[in-house]
Amino acid sequence: MEMWLPLPKKSVLHAKSTMLTFQFSQSSFCLDTASLTLDRVDYIVFYEKPMLKFERLLETYVAFAPVGFSSFRRAIPAWVKEKLFLPNIMRKHLKSIPGNYNKPFFYLGHHESHAASAFFPSPFQRRLF
Repeated sequence: MEMWLPLPKKSVLHAKSTMLTFQFSQSSFCLDTASLTLDRVDYIVFYEKPMLKFERLLETYVAFAPVGFSSFRRAIPAWVKEKLFLPNIMRKHLKSIPGNYNKPFFYLGHHESHAASAFFPSPFQRRLF
């Protein structure tokens, strides 16, 4: 059986929930609904490349220093606590989902993720990006 589950990252997010917790609850719901465990999952793909985005953010903050310092000060804690350690956090959350996923994670570019989330659930067999 082949199933694609592109999960929207912006839907129904509670103010106190972290984005990763929300995405894993969606993933768990999809697997439960299909009566599947992680053993049946071929790939887990994240919607952006965290290190590339972090590098871009740092370059932007440096380019606009000192004007952007307040924004930098608000953004960096989330990166240091969560986003730079994404694989570890993802593995931790996967332990709460039945089954095992011992394969690598994959990361797409932001715009590639938009294209994939439109294509994979579509009825089309071929695509042109």
